[in-house]
Amino acid sequence: SRSGAMSSSAGILSSVARALDRATWIDLACDTLDVSDAPRAVEPHAVVDVKQRRGDLLRDGCALMSRKELLGDDDGDLELDALLQTMYAIRDAGLDPTWVYMYDATWRVVERFRASLEDECFGGALTLNFDVLAWFVDPANDDKTTAFTPHRDRQPDNAPGSFHADGMAKYCTIWLPLTNATPRNSCLYCVPKGIDPGYTAGDSDDLDGPSPLEIALKDKAAYQSLRALPVERGGAVCFTHRLIHWGSVGDGGKDGPRINLSFGFADPEFEPAYLLTARRGTIPTVAERAGLIAGQMISYHERFPPSKAELRVLKQIFDNVKSSFHETYVKKVNFEYTNATLRGDAESDDEGVENALDAMLDNASDFEDDFEDEGSIGGDSDDEVGAKKRKR
Repeated sequence: SRSGAMSSSAGILSSVARALDRATWIDLACDTLDVSDAPRAVEPHAVVDVKQRRGDLLRDGCALMSRKELLGDDDGDLELDALLQTMYAIRDAGLDPTWVYMYDATWRVVERFRASLEDECFGGALTLNFDVLAWFVDPANDDKTTAFTPHRDRQPDNAPGSFHADGMAKYCTIWLPLTNATPRNSCLYCVPKGIDPGYTAGDSDDLDGPSPLEIALKDKAAYQSLRALPVERGGAVCFTHRLIHWGSVGDGGKDGPRINLSFGFADPEFEPAYLLTARRGTIPTVAERAGLIAGQMISYHERFPPSKAELRVLKQIFDNVKSSFHETYVKKVNFEYTNATLRGDAESDDEGVENALDAMLDNASDFEDDFEDEGSIGGDSDDEVGAKKRKR
């Protein structure tokens, strides 16, 4: 689970040197997974019936992909069992699940079908943008669900302009479970494009008016169109930035925890790739992986608050390789670091405040708060539902 995860992670996040030490992560995985600056390559796999998946995205805003069509008959080289067990080890170490991206095997999963998605499903218009996260949702044991409530992944000022002329979205997410994702352990649910007036047109800025969810679910019949998106282990859900979606609470039961990876693809003109150096067929260096994960933890600090000591180490890890990242991502991380330090998400201290003020001066006034809570898609004020808001 994510709740309390960062607070007990002082061991590995006690210093930059330990977080960047390959042996730290190899030991955590009990020597079953490697962390290498020169990892072995994985042959890309052609996703079956990509045109159908593209059609699903255009029609519904989402598409389900089976394990067989996504990974093929032989996925032994992807080390899915070892990845799953390592996710438990990461959880038990008190770390956020997103640290699984330290491992070569996680990036091999991404690279296995990246080319097919970019070239065929997305028509060459979207590329991997490195907005990565991972989840460990355990309905039977979590004090509070860590699945996000209803939200859109991006809220651009010009929603119609966030689609290409052929209707393909300029941002899509791949959500890939390492366990079966079912209604009992928190699979995704969504409001399909066809019943959502704000999907393409955009949402009203009138905070006193009906919410996007209320507009979409305008009568009882509309509720019958809500869609569950269960997917088997190794399959995936692909959805656009405008799809209203959420993770269900679930009750656990025999299905156990829901554990998954997610990563985004974007039109570079809409949202530049975070990493400058990683190209298709290559895997980020160990330092770049750590910097990316640290940047993500800072960017999502409102959802997964770090302690003051962890926040400081995360910023140092990111700054160590910030020249590897696009300037817009560096500004975003700096902005959110300032917010985390000055708003009290992490306890403040003199050094932290001084660093935050330096980051704020670096940003000046040219970057908006992408994650400012502006209320729920459903009309409540729960701060989770505004997650990952972008103004592009």
